[in-house]
Amino acid sequence: MLHKGDLAVSNEKFVRKFGIQMGSEKYNEIKKRLELLIERSPSQSIVNLHFDKGSSFLKGTLSIRSFSESFDTKSVGKCPMEVYSHLEEAIDYQLREWKRRRFFTNKGPTSVRPKQGTQFI
Repeated sequence: MLHKGDLAVSNEKFVRKFGIQMGSEKYNEIKKRLELLIERSPSQSIVNLHFDKGSSFLKGTLSIRSFSESFDTKSVGKCPMEVYSHLEEAIDYQLREWKRRRFFTNKGPTSVRPKQGTQFI
């Protein structure tokens, strides 16, 4: 689970966060991208990013939980940035689909309906 303290920039050479040890530069880059992803997520969401190191690959899971929605994805790769990029891309797709379902219908945005008696020229 991501906590407020996890978003602090690390100046240590190696950091053990998100389940694995990684260089602070990679950690800070992932953290910065994760912060931007959180901004695109439903309000009051809980975000969980975790990496597991296999024998020859790295496995990552990313989940976002809000009151009404859940977004989950998994990916594998050789390095944390590669895995995170795949995770972020998959979650972004899910978020775009959720926003499309939530805000749009076949006739356009559902939140922008004209008042009764409104005429368009």
